[in-house]
Amino acid sequence: MPPEIDTSERLTEIAQATLDVAREAGPRSVTIRAVAARMGRSTTVITKYVPSRSALLVNAVSHVRAGWDAAVAEVLDRKTGLNRLRALMDWTLDTEDYDDAARRLWHEILAKEEPASDQWGALVDEAHDDHASIVATIEESAIDAPAWLADVLFLVSRGFFVSTVKDPEDWSGDRARVAVNAMLDDLFPQGTTKPKRAGTTKRPRARR
Repeated sequence: MPPEIDTSERLTEIAQATLDVAREAGPRSVTIRAVAARMGRSTTVITKYVPSRSALLVNAVSHVRAGWDAAVAEVLDRKTGLNRLRALMDWTLDTEDYDDAARRLWHEILAKEEPASDQWGALVDEAHDDHASIVATIEESAIDAPAWLADVLFLVSRGFFVSTVKDPEDWSGDRARVAVNAMLDDLFPQGTTKPKRAGTTKRPRARR
């Protein structure tokens, strides 16, 4: 009797091979056949778990995102006040490990899929989760932030996703962090938790 295969482990193996292909040859080179070759397996091993190229891409992006949750928890550990929000944005505006490949696949899904597709919906859900994470961090930081701050920081992070794919040499994480921290310095002068300009303190909710 053949050994039982752990589905989670196999999906992780497929995701890592997908990301390796994307990193080395670009997202358009990612196919079921290319990933199978990278793993040294037959295409049927892939299609048993991910039935299409679209599912292959989403599996890879989801794999990277799963690692982000643990990374964010570690980054925010014991951070308070404005430093907690800064820590989240510093981490968000960076590219490590498979981040660059995942962003390229993210763009590939948006370029190829219809808005009504499950794959497109997975990216929409991911964006909602990212916005909600910023909202939650602002609330946990207990800073008197204007209602628009979460929206602006979310749009900055999404713009960074696009810029690092389009022009990674010009739009580095360091450049993005300088801009975000300058905005926060201006909004919260001298490390205070109250904004320089009056604004509503009602927190924005993640959109669904």
